[in-house]
Amino acid sequence: MAEDRTLYQIALSVNNLAKAVDFYRDTLGLRLIKEFSVGAHLAFFDLGGPRLMIEESANSNPGLFYLFVENLDESVQQLKTKGVNLEQDPMTIFQDQEGLFGPAGQSEVLTFIQDPSGNMIGLMSRK
Repeated sequence: MAEDRTLYQIALSVNNLAKAVDFYRDTLGLRLIKEFSVGAHLAFFDLGGPRLMIEESANSNPGLFYLFVENLDESVQQLKTKGVNLEQDPMTIFQDQEGLFGPAGQSEVLTFIQDPSGNMIGLMSRK
């Protein structure tokens, strides 16, 4: 049974769907799959396999998820030009000497940003 379990969808609540769609599509560059208004106001984005579902809610509780980027420094510069502030400077969080999460000898580096509703997004890379 464990073999057939893969991450399919991540769900976040947002307090303003239009602002969130603009942020995820235009700022982060995620492909918008579709917006729906079927009782709830929803939008779906492609994450390269799993999808991100955002739902407008007056009672949104902040969430957290992580995106892998090829080059964190480059991604940070691009986001800064779009007015995105970092929650912390990029930092090395793990020296992977054994190759537990990728090629041995690489480091995992991380920073955080927030969407317009306060959801945290970790941006991770290896170098």
